[in-house]
Amino acid sequence: MGVSVDSIALVVAFVALVIAVLQVVQQYASSSSARGKVNTASIGLWSKKNKFRWSFWEWKLRVSYARISLRTEDAIDSLIEQRNRYSELLNSMPHIQTAQYMEVADGPLGPRVNGMPKLKLYRRDQEGRGEVALRSLPWRERRQVAVAQKMLELQYARTPPRKATWYNLMVDVGLDMDHLPSDGYLDAETIPSSIDSPTMQIHLSDLIQFGVLMHMKIVSVDEYQRDIQMTGRHCNISTRYQEGVGQLSRYSGLAPHIQPQCRVCSPPELKMCLRTASGVIQVGDAMASMTDWGYNSVELVMRAARGKSSHSDWQEISIKEVMAGLEGDSDAKWGGRWTSPTVPPLPFILSICGSMAVANSFPHTLLTSWTQEERRKSCKAAMAQVQATVGFVEIPSTAFDSMRKGDNNLLVTDDFKVANNYGCEFGGLRSWVTCNLSEFTYRFAQCWPVEGVTDSVPILARLHNLLRDGTLDRKWCEEYDQDAGYSGVTGAKNATDSGDHWRMTAAPLLWLQITMLDSWIGRRADMIVDEHGREEVSVPTDIYRATLCAQKALNLKPTTGWKQSRMDFTLLYLRCLADGAGGKATSCMSPEPRAGEETAGWDGMSCGTPRDWAAIDAVLTLRAFLLHLRLELMNDSSVLLRLRRFDPVVNLA
Repeated sequence: MGVSVDSIALVVAFVALVIAVLQVVQQYASSSSARGKVNTASIGLWSKKNKFRWSFWEWKLRVSYARISLRTEDAIDSLIEQRNRYSELLNSMPHIQTAQYMEVADGPLGPRVNGMPKLKLYRRDQEGRGEVALRSLPWRERRQVAVAQKMLELQYARTPPRKATWYNLMVDVGLDMDHLPSDGYLDAETIPSSIDSPTMQIHLSDLIQFGVLMHMKIVSVDEYQRDIQMTGRHCNISTRYQEGVGQLSRYSGLAPHIQPQCRVCSPPELKMCLRTASGVIQVGDAMASMTDWGYNSVELVMRAARGKSSHSDWQEISIKEVMAGLEGDSDAKWGGRWTSPTVPPLPFILSICGSMAVANSFPHTLLTSWTQEERRKSCKAAMAQVQATVGFVEIPSTAFDSMRKGDNNLLVTDDFKVANNYGCEFGGLRSWVTCNLSEFTYRFAQCWPVEGVTDSVPILARLHNLLRDGTLDRKWCEEYDQDAGYSGVTGAKNATDSGDHWRMTAAPLLWLQITMLDSWIGRRADMIVDEHGREEVSVPTDIYRATLCAQKALNLKPTTGWKQSRMDFTLLYLRCLADGAGGKATSCMSPEPRAGEETAGWDGMSCGTPRDWAAIDAVLTLRAFLLHLRLELMNDSSVLLRLRRFDPVVNLA
């Protein structure tokens, strides 16, 4: 029986189909090398953005991956968006405010998370400040809180490390890779054969700032060779030469159970951390590089805000129009005014600028104009001046027992973030110039109970003798940190003031002392300019007055920060420091302070007594001394100033 032509054609067609399918399989298999470089094992969730297409010309499958190009500013914006995704669920509860709490304990390899972060609820009204139980809320609001808690847990969940180290860095910082934008697509076969994942192109300054967020120290940077070495306690960034590719930077990430400290910071706090690393500081509500601040710039800002002030209480004032005009005193625009002040501008700026509660890097090159010997003389003169006028009051050891319990959430005891949940937005960033520090004073009053307000200057017993003798310096702080060791990031669990058993590290120690001084300075400035300016309280104060002051401040927006008496005082004070009295310096900040002359040079002020001015100048000098030391203890990020001129793009593998 013969075989029909149709049957033969069908068999031939089927064989051809099989061959074609086998060719497709072969071509798909031949592209597995490229696909393996952009799969989940290599780039994690970023692989969701991959695109596939069939090339009829090459008769093979082509894979394209999304190219990532990210600036640190974009990363912070992404974190803010992530925060808003779950906080929007809680906006319908106007009488409730939330706070995040994450239990982090010290382990043999560093801080580790004990469970996921939890949302705690507090009342916004003036009556109750205690925590609100979830079961006391209506069903609908309990549901919203539960959904927000789930989103928060997903945000903080750690994922296994991937081959692409840039992916590990972004995840460790806390970025949601699924929501980051891409910058076009590239064929996976263009990835060099000598590396197993695509690289991320990033500016060297941005890579350094990501390292800053991960608490790394800048060891060395060569921008022309595109070589960088940064190291941290549990991670590092380094560069090495790769054959066929050139210089490649790599990030060595954290172990899955290690909790990066940047996770316990809010996005505004992280933004402030990066600004500080680039030499930006805040005077009042104005931020600018330290090189742009001077007597003229401060006067420009204060005059602009004072001109818009409509009443004597705290108010929100915009001064954006003058920010572009800030320049150092040597700039030609000032016509030579105050180019040779009786007190150098640096200590004056440090006496009024914000005290950073979240920061780990600062350009040390900006601090060199105030020498160690000059600082020592100023500190000793200031201590003698305070002792001769208003005197000191030492914080008792029982106050640190309360801090150790952590119920007041006053501070933390590491050297990255030192204020619990109110650092950047409230008292931890702005200084006495534009903040009443009522929340800080209220929390401190729970640790240090007293019967009433005192006019004496609060001081930590541990620092008293060191400041009196002028021996508090960077070396002492570094040795002190080595003795103290790590003490956790959720509360002052080991903070005591019992001699050798003190366990608080130097950074929170200095911040605590500076902020205590700020509360005293702000109240005293109000009293000098306005004799009735006693409505605000300072550390130490009784819990009743602290509560009343804090309740009044609840009606103020976090951005509110201008008060007539503080601006008037600052304007009078800066002119006296710049001009002196009869051309001679009157302040303890001068290169040759006159210790022991209590009121010399202060008798010509338009308000207040010479004794008042001598005392507050001495406390402001101590503040400048302590803040200089606080900045000096941070990692040196001077390279970020150099990279403003030449900021190359590097490949992060």
